[in-house]
Amino acid sequence: MKIAHLSDLHITRLPPRLSAYFGRRISGALNLSLLGRGEKYRDAAVRAGHAVAQIIAAKPDVVVFGGDATSLSEPEEFAGATEVLAPLLQLGVPCIALPGNHDRYTRRAEVERRFEQAFAAWQQIGDGWETLELAGAAIGFVDTARANRMIWDSRGRALTPPARLPRLVFAHYAL
Repeated sequence: MKIAHLSDLHITRLPPRLSAYFGRRISGALNLSLLGRGEKYRDAAVRAGHAVAQIIAAKPDVVVFGGDATSLSEPEEFAGATEVLAPLLQLGVPCIALPGNHDRYTRRAEVERRFEQAFAAWQQIGDGWETLELAGAAIGFVDTARANRMIWDSRGRALTPPARLPRLVFAHYAL
């Protein structure tokens, strides 16, 4: 079985909205606008497009997107990410999407289900652990990303694993 995995695209809206400088997103907005991270992500969509082309050429049996499609959970960022990843849905193989902490950067993004709406065409994992039979193998998936309340908080959440773990598990955060 051949699994294509990609994550951490960090499609970024530059400059960040003024509202990003207030509340939880201030650390990310400052990082993007003043500390150089925005320049590093400026060509994120182009680089992601190259990755998509490589995946298509590899002809995988399964595609897994592991999260952080966006930098600040902005609707424009989600639109850019799903546009660049859309060709993967034409492969005719299972395409599974897990959110990352940047996709649920704020409580509002989580409550509005921005990631879930943007990736509606992808197979998504419910709350907690889920094991899927893909290409003859049991593969575990865990949605570990949660909105963070404080600027410095990016832990995700703790989950109790199933009694019998699959040999292969995907999650945004290390388990």
